[in-house]
Amino acid sequence: MSQLTPSSRPQVEKLEQLFRAGEQWLMQRILGYAQEFGYTRYTSALEEPWRLSVHGLVDSLLAAARKSDCDLDIRCEEDISEDPAVEFGVHEARQHRTRGVPFEMFLALMNYYERAFLDLCETVEDATEAKSYSLVVQKYFDRLKIGFSKEWAGLGASAAVVELQERNRSATDEKVRYLTIFESLNVPVILLDENGLIENINEAAAEAFGMGSVSGSAYYSHVDVGVPFAPLDAEIAAFLDDTAEARELERSLQTTSGPRFYIVRLKRMQDVSGTFRGITIALSDVTERKRVEDDVLQGRAEYRALFENMIDAVAQHVAVRDEAGVITDYRFAEVNPAFEVLFGLSHDDVLGKLIDEVWLPGNPLGMN
Repeated sequence: MSQLTPSSRPQVEKLEQLFRAGEQWLMQRILGYAQEFGYTRYTSALEEPWRLSVHGLVDSLLAAARKSDCDLDIRCEEDISEDPAVEFGVHEARQHRTRGVPFEMFLALMNYYERAFLDLCETVEDATEAKSYSLVVQKYFDRLKIGFSKEWAGLGASAAVVELQERNRSATDEKVRYLTIFESLNVPVILLDENGLIENINEAAAEAFGMGSVSGSAYYSHVDVGVPFAPLDAEIAAFLDDTAEARELERSLQTTSGPRFYIVRLKRMQDVSGTFRGITIALSDVTERKRVEDDVLQGRAEYRALFENMIDAVAQHVAVRDEAGVITDYRFAEVNPAFEVLFGLSHDDVLGKLIDEVWLPGNPLGMN
């Protein structure tokens, strides 16, 4: 590895411009490496943690570069206790160690972060600048790895046990919060695995479809877990065979309180690597709205039947107004069969026309 002289060190401002503008690029690059080499099986399924990890590395790199004016060579007996790169390395090592990540896996993945940063440096057109950026990156990651090693090596056996216990308590609390929110939703929600079988159901779904009346029974006692969700079995099978990310449909489903009309929303669960993890189903009960709509449609149908079968001639009109809002004429909107017979004018003869266009002045009823 070459050494950067004062004259060959890059300007911190240019480093910042490159890495700030390239954060999204870096995130996609490291994610590509993680997918290619199997790390996404053990990392977060969400994109945001990956973005934050890149952002944190860029912050730390730029802080270290500013503090040292890009002179990141590691000198013997140097006090690294307040070095931004080492501090960040210690922090990240602690965070990942408490999550149960093995040191060798963490260090190996960090090598691909370094590769992604070096790949970004290679996109710089000026070869001299690209090389100077690459050297800064390499020396920064050397310091970062010192922080990793320092944190991992400095943890005694008893402290490791306490740390693991605290992490387990935190994970349990997190799980309880998730289950509380999930069970408290007032709409039925069903989680399916990648085979379309029930993985979890909330209390609203259990009550609606008679699948266990105790809150949390699916999660803790595995009641109705691992079986198809029968009310939507055909729809789930069709969705699994399709490539659509989401689907919304309306269905009448039999519930413990009788038939209910639902808007059914199916959505694929995919992690950041694109791996299919299952399906979420959310059911919105629109029975009352559907009844109102049906009543309106029924009312319209009854009115239409009355209108069509009246023995009196009836025409419906829409008022035509001038710029001042004064009614100047009327336009035909509808006529019934009795009207057509009486005046010898068909529906098509008058629909959309003004009264003055159909009946000339002086003959308002169109009579001969």
